[in-house]
Amino acid sequence: MTQNIVQWAGQQAGKTMGDALSLSSNGKFGRADLDANNNISAYSTSHALAIASAMQQAASTKTIYLGTSITRAQIEAFAGALNSGAVTGEKLSISAAEVVAESAPRQSIMERLLNEATVGNGEPFRVAMTKQTVRATVAISASEIRYQDPATPLEYLKPFPIVAKAEKSNQDIVTSPIDAVEDMFNQVAQAGITAQDRLTINMLRAVARGGENIETITYGSLSPRLLAETVNAILTQGLPAGALLLSSNLWAHIIGESSFHSMFDAVTQHELLLTGQIATIFGFPIITDGFRPPELKVMDASEMLAVSSKEYLGAFGSHGPWKPVDYDKSVIGEDKRGVYATRYMYMAMPNSRAVKRTLLR
Repeated sequence: MTQNIVQWAGQQAGKTMGDALSLSSNGKFGRADLDANNNISAYSTSHALAIASAMQQAASTKTIYLGTSITRAQIEAFAGALNSGAVTGEKLSISAAEVVAESAPRQSIMERLLNEATVGNGEPFRVAMTKQTVRATVAISASEIRYQDPATPLEYLKPFPIVAKAEKSNQDIVTSPIDAVEDMFNQVAQAGITAQDRLTINMLRAVARGGENIETITYGSLSPRLLAETVNAILTQGLPAGALLLSSNLWAHIIGESSFHSMFDAVTQHELLLTGQIATIFGFPIITDGFRPPELKVMDASEMLAVSSKEYLGAFGSHGPWKPVDYDKSVIGEDKRGVYATRYMYMAMPNSRAVKRTLLR
């Protein structure tokens, strides 16, 4: 399979990404603001940030969206074979699991922030505890988190499942097989990435609430000073810069306040749609979930999370790739067919100094 691709409304009809950007921004931006490779073509940091903000809006309305790693021609061939019965549900589920596995490394916040520890069959997941910390944060399920006394050098955790699921009606598969298969692949990839990232963000919040950097809850608008204080909390702990996670709605503050613009080194590659990285400040790459549609966002409104680099923050592990299974609900009287993929994972963040959270009310 090929790498993940950015797609946009009207692409099959020969429209460009610039046309999609123009549609979502009511003509404010368009072809002139992107080069031939769909990189932002800006005359200033303020201009680049404004275009990036418009691209977030386009992504939130799915005018611009992330496709799967399977090409259109492959989807058409796969859908035709599935509709004719030449491809089984098992093959569909295996392909869906491959899509999740290939999409996650670029799109997942979890894989951007945490080290991956390889766990062999029959082996425990080992995480070194940081001596200078007061407590470690560990996940015991996809929705349960607990604190661990770091008195011992290693913690052995139990794996828990992360599930990515997608389904379509048999009617859709019969009448519109190409759209049905493409949508199913998109659904399962997005579900897997979102489940991992939602747990990661909840873990970061738990570290911030129980750690050594006091969580800040404040009222009013985002200011350059508040943003600087958030990232500086990591640096003053003697830790290196990792990333600054920023909720998408805070861009309204940044775009509307020119005093922010000189602080940013804007990212102008179209890769920002894949990775969510839109700028850098004080050595911290700024990552947002703003390029996702609303149902796939994982951050709270007006939330900032500054974190240290991978080797100081934490790790995740898994027992191999996503395990796919297909199902047919016609046996219970429902006109549904679906796939789901399961990944057995571990996650631990042993450094209580490595996260700072700021929330605006």
